[in-house]
Amino acid sequence: ADLNELVRTHNALLARASAEAEALSASSDAKFEEGRYVRMGNDERIEIYQYHSEAGLKVVLSHELGHALGIKHNANPSSIMSALIHTESLALTADDMTGLGAACPLPLRVSQMAGNGDLTDILDRAR
Repeated sequence: ADLNELVRTHNALLARASAEAEALSASSDAKFEEGRYVRMGNDERIEIYQYHSEAGLKVVLSHELGHALGIKHNANPSSIMSALIHTESLALTADDMTGLGAACPLPLRVSQMAGNGDLTDILDRAR
């Protein structure tokens, strides 16, 4: 078989697999996870499955670290702790700060920190 025919066959198989995956995804509530915080007995770890950029990796790691700290998902799509990550910003939203304050009471009031920097700045100020 010539190379062009092999490429056409390969592309057709990929297109079919992609269509089947999209149909399966659309028919279920399951969503792809970019990462996961896992705690099993004394073993704790963050597993990363996918990211699109260095900034995206930092957000996925921050999100999973939030779970390690006990922070739950919130409904704000701009938040690091949104169930589905839609941001590449490390700036914590008021919803992120509320979750952080509930899980880890900090010496500074949440209102003093919200919107005033990224996660690293906030943790540095809390020390």
